[in-house]
Amino acid sequence: MESYDLIVVGAGPGGSVAAMTAAELGMKALMLERANYPGEKNASGFALSSKGERDFPFLKEVEFPSMRIGRRTQAHFLSPPPEMEERFSMVTATSRRISYPEGRDYFVKTMYRPELDRYLAERAVRKGAELRLKTLVTGMVWEAGKVCGVRTEGGEEYRAPVVIGADGVMSMTARMAGLREKFGRDEVVSLCTVDYAVPKERADAVIHENCFQTYFAPGFGGLYLIVMADGVHVGGPGVTNSLVSRAVRKRINPAKEVLQMINCPPIQRQLTALDARPREWQAHMLPWMDQFNRRIYTGGFMLVGDAAGVPEPLWAEGVWQAMYSGRLAAETAHEALQEGDTSASSMQRYCDRLEQSPVGQEFIAGVQLRQLFEMLGDPVIFDEATDLLVDLSNNMLWNCQEPKAVSINRLFPILFENLPLLMGMLRVYAPILLETGGDSLRKRIEMIKGVAAMVAQMTGGEVEA
Repeated sequence: MESYDLIVVGAGPGGSVAAMTAAELGMKALMLERANYPGEKNASGFALSSKGERDFPFLKEVEFPSMRIGRRTQAHFLSPPPEMEERFSMVTATSRRISYPEGRDYFVKTMYRPELDRYLAERAVRKGAELRLKTLVTGMVWEAGKVCGVRTEGGEEYRAPVVIGADGVMSMTARMAGLREKFGRDEVVSLCTVDYAVPKERADAVIHENCFQTYFAPGFGGLYLIVMADGVHVGGPGVTNSLVSRAVRKRINPAKEVLQMINCPPIQRQLTALDARPREWQAHMLPWMDQFNRRIYTGGFMLVGDAAGVPEPLWAEGVWQAMYSGRLAAETAHEALQEGDTSASSMQRYCDRLEQSPVGQEFIAGVQLRQLFEMLGDPVIFDEATDLLVDLSNNMLWNCQEPKAVSINRLFPILFENLPLLMGMLRVYAPILLETGGDSLRKRIEMIKGVAAMVAQMTGGEVEA
């Protein structure tokens, strides 16, 4: 039997950052990974948001072969089947109002998971953590009602006063610790993806920095297109169509619908321009919780990353969340060891801090914003929303078919005709504004009233605010 200060089960982003943090704090940390190498089972490409470099500055030194920076993002709105042609498209750069410099510089950096997973695990080892591969944890060691170690498939026993479970959405450590059997059907989302090989020079010419794009169609939810340095990931229906299926009370076939979306003309044109060649089909699950999950700790034990159900509740982004929760869990373990208290009440600090952190704050607005996708899941509402976008952009900006004065005077009729849709959207956003910035919102309303009064004086009339 070998003893450590901390045992981490799983060498994904959350587990590696937990072990790395523990080693930096002077703890004797052990990482146990069932695969042949970190990232072996994670073949997928993904987009790491700028939050990653904000919170983990060492990532700025990284330059993976597959990495591409995304300073633009694009949304495509398609017509109904069978045509499924582009009706409205919007490209945007980052906002100058984002609160940190990395976020003002770029949206995401795309890459393949094996590169990141291996880098983080190697960095944890360089910091002093121990990594053992091909090691499957099959049981927990308990003492005085607390977890105090693990047992492996090979019969080995490792002891530590704190264990962190970082073993993914199908977490066995969560079950062994008595926190849950598995996530419920409405707590996970399916994700099907086709990966394509792409010549780097074609991706540079066609995509450049517009490497995260989404496609929406009536009744289909959405599909994403992520471009790496020399590869393309086209995936879905994912979160948006899971919302659609819940809204209309019917189940969907994710594989069938992602292939139908891939075959729509706009995506086919993109793939043709990129000279894309399919090389892998992937399917997996992600946690997708309606509210922050507090069943993530017990005496001597904490869950992080997908095992804790922390992917954000709108797009199911999860790598940054895993890293953030892994660091926080290791810091909590260090405090608990210094205090000599690894009870459940001591581990609860981790849960409380995570809920109050940016990870937990996502569950305030993210769940509420899901209602937008539920609305767009209705083909009629989707068509109305697309018509509104088309009408406003055409009549207010680039109408060349009629005199500008004629088209601009359609603004108020367009808005009036779409009042039910706009009120529906307001019902989604208003609770978020009131919960997160009620005082600020009231001040802005008073300011609008003041401006309205000034306008009334200037025009000699009355303006109702």
